[in-house]
Amino acid sequence: MVAFAALLAATPLRADRIYWNDELASALIGKGVVNRRGQRLGEIADIVVDLRRGEARFALVESGGVLGFLRAQRAFPFAWLAPAKRENAILLDVASSELDAASRAPPPGLRATTLIGTTVYDSTGREAGELRDLVVNLGDGKLRHAVIALKRPERQVTIEPEMLGVSAGSVVVNMRYDDLRALVAP
Repeated sequence: MVAFAALLAATPLRADRIYWNDELASALIGKGVVNRRGQRLGEIADIVVDLRRGEARFALVESGGVLGFLRAQRAFPFAWLAPAKRENAILLDVASSELDAASRAPPPGLRATTLIGTTVYDSTGREAGELRDLVVNLGDGKLRHAVIALKRPERQVTIEPEMLGVSAGSVVVNMRYDDLRALVAP
């Protein structure tokens, strides 16, 4: 029974389940950030992710500046974000006067903007496709899915982000290409 549970835990998921507040990382990047008073705090510049833990760790919020110069980038725990009532905005419950005190220095780690568009290789080193996006939940910061565009057939599959690793600037999925192809819905 324990071996069966371990096998199920290692099996990739299709995107059959979409959770409340799931968003594409690429759709979050560039969205405006507001506080509860409706004050604009900046925009999401990037998301720091941890593939092993399957979570978005920090949101990098960029603000200020004139004509693109002197913009400040601050890191906030991703769990602090929520959908805003305003369309095309994200809520960060921090007063604009407390941004510097509440923020952290931008941490090291994998950035969503770096990962999206990266070539994906299978466990044998064969080129499998491209990492198209990451599905992240605004409620709990979990990475729900990684979206991979396969080379052949030209379709997309979704897998658990924990099955991905980064090696020498490329993304490696912990399965063979044929197993990835088998995930494509008929």
